[in-house]
Amino acid sequence: MDVPRRVARCAAEHGLGSVVAVRKVSSPLTNLLMPWGVPLPPGTADGYLFAGGVVHRRRSRIIVVPWAELAEVGVTWRGDQLLGYDVVTTWGRRLPIEARPGGNMDAFCDQLTAAAAARGIPVVDRSWH
Repeated sequence: MDVPRRVARCAAEHGLGSVVAVRKVSSPLTNLLMPWGVPLPPGTADGYLFAGGVVHRRRSRIIVVPWAELAEVGVTWRGDQLLGYDVVTTWGRRLPIEARPGGNMDAFCDQLTAAAAARGIPVVDRSWH
């Protein structure tokens, strides 16, 4: 799986273990625009699921959240379309992760929610009605 060196290094420094799943929303277009200072849409971030927790990356900012510091995982739907999900830390920080285009559940979301639930971390439905 494609994990940037800085993300892998931060995960290793926090003892998160091996990578389980990756959610990259960056594209060749965003990679081209970022050096020119063109802002990404709000909430655009990459998510990395490791055996020991989650790493959230938006632009150059990396936030490492071991399972012990994860308060909940939120999943947001509008009807039957997945809009995105987020992780909320025990210190109150909400870190959004975009859904893949098409609005369907995918391996990253399935693995994130299953890993959280297996550890007793609440998975919260944030559906829009």
